[in-house]
Amino acid sequence: MPLVDPNKILLPPLHIKLGLMKTFVKQLGKRESHGLKFLQDLFGSSKITAKLKEGVFDGPEIRRVLCCSEAFKATLNTSEAEAWSAFCEVVSNFLGNNRSEDYVDIVERLIGAYHHMGDE
Repeated sequence: MPLVDPNKILLPPLHIKLGLMKTFVKQLGKRESHGLKFLQDLFGSSKITAKLKEGVFDGPEIRRVLCCSEAFKATLNTSEAEAWSAFCEVVSNFLGNNRSEDYVDIVERLIGAYHHMGDE
């Protein structure tokens, strides 16, 4: 017997995080961003290059990028850096164990930043 009614679960937080990261990296790939080069250097192998092109990450890989977030952010242009900051804020204040009181504003900021990044 499940603990929670399956109809009340939209998406597990990890799946949301994976989807957001995939969207972000695919946008970097379209631009041939310096951020994509940073990720290639961070993960090293040629096998990861194909994963990066498709934006496929798992939880530990995302945590690894989050650990060196400031160095990664330094390689991004203004709109990419804004989107990355919004992603980090959503991960820590919305998808974590504690949900911030202003989570609606945080998610709206992320959506706006991703939209702006896609327009450039």
